Amino acid sequence: MSVLIRVDGRKAIYRSGKWFSSDSELENSLNQLTDQWISATGGPPIEEKDQELAIAAEVANRTGGRVKLHYPSMSKKTAAILFSKRQMTLDFGAPRRRGRAARAQGAAGA
Repeated sequence: MSVLIRVDGRKAIYRSGKWFSSDSELENSLNQLTDQWISATGGPPIEEKDQELAIAAEVANRTGGRVKLHYPSMSKKTAAILFSKRQMTLDFGAPRRRGRAARAQGAAGA
């Protein structure tokens, strides 16, 4: 269901894939950190029984915070929410890279 953490005297709740806090700066930074961590690493292992707790514990560790309260999550609902966050983001507008053969041929022709 949700996890409550405390960071520098401020509290935030992680629920349904998002952080909520009365401190909007903390809320935004935790959501950004979580998204970056999941994008970079894939997040907690898929077989992890409580994905929300694993994410909150990692974020608390990275921010110097502590998990204060935890209610077990509904694993199927949480897994569905996190599935989209785990998807790769591909930039199809990026310029194409030339392969080795094309570079070698271009260099030989120059």
